[in-house]
Amino acid sequence: MVKYGFFDSKEGDRVYSAEDLACMYDGLVSDGVIRGLGAQLEVTACDKMQVLIGTGKAIVGRKWIWNTEQLALTIPPANESSVRLDLIVARADFVNRKVSFEVVKGDDIGSLPKPVDTSTIKEIPLAMLSIPAAATKIKTENIHDYRKFATITNLQNSVTEYESKGAVFASQEAEGDTPKFYQVPDSKVTVRVLELNGNKLVDVTAQNIDIWMEKGKAYEIKPLMPSGELYQIPRFATVVHIYGNGDGQVNYIGPAVDNSDNRTYFGLITHEGSTTGNKIRLSALKISYMLLNKEQKLTY
Repeated sequence: MVKYGFFDSKEGDRVYSAEDLACMYDGLVSDGVIRGLGAQLEVTACDKMQVLIGTGKAIVGRKWIWNTEQLALTIPPANESSVRLDLIVARADFVNRKVSFEVVKGDDIGSLPKPVDTSTIKEIPLAMLSIPAAATKIKTENIHDYRKFATITNLQNSVTEYESKGAVFASQEAEGDTPKFYQVPDSKVTVRVLELNGNKLVDVTAQNIDIWMEKGKAYEIKPLMPSGELYQIPRFATVVHIYGNGDGQVNYIGPAVDNSDNRTYFGLITHEGSTTGNKIRLSALKISYMLLNKEQKLTY
């Protein structure tokens, strides 16, 4: 059978079911809490034997639940003489056709309940409660975050890392447009590459630079990268953070290419009005750029 959707109905010729809508999640989004919406369903302490579920949204068993304001859940009375472990869950009930937040009460021997995953009930955990014997109030230290966040599926993700010592070169002299670089012996370059569907997000951190920058002078920093096209920093890369004792006292003036080895370097200059003394200690730079899959095109 071939299925498709969705189109407006004309005289009842297009009728869709909840399953037709739910199947849109298949292969796209996994079960879990959606990041970035409200308080992301965080469970917090409330009054007496209650907890609050924060605002947010989740996918449970291909259904969704959206909490638009804090919701209080009442916890069953504590055991008289033993610790009990309860579970706060988001539950999809396919028989009663609803999604809700529930308290799953633990047993008397301190075993943690497991989320249900059957053809009729699907649960995802939000928090575990460790309830002391004879407790009369749920405290913050009794709440343990058990949330699992939804992920985009069918993405081929990978992370690679590279690290090299003595791989930062610096300059404060130039002949024409060519800086004179010297090696910073104790420096280190760390490269982290996150790949998503063939697109590569590259973060480069040049650390342990430890050079003192004088007021009004320009400096160039060149991270020495491993060989290969992936690691050659492009001209469109940018410095996203500067670390040192004079944060905010250093201006980033852009990238350029060293003609002697075709490697990219980054220009920095200190403010004339720096308030941190005659010199500013530069300790690290963070550089970032993205390499797009050549088969993909961006349109604006």
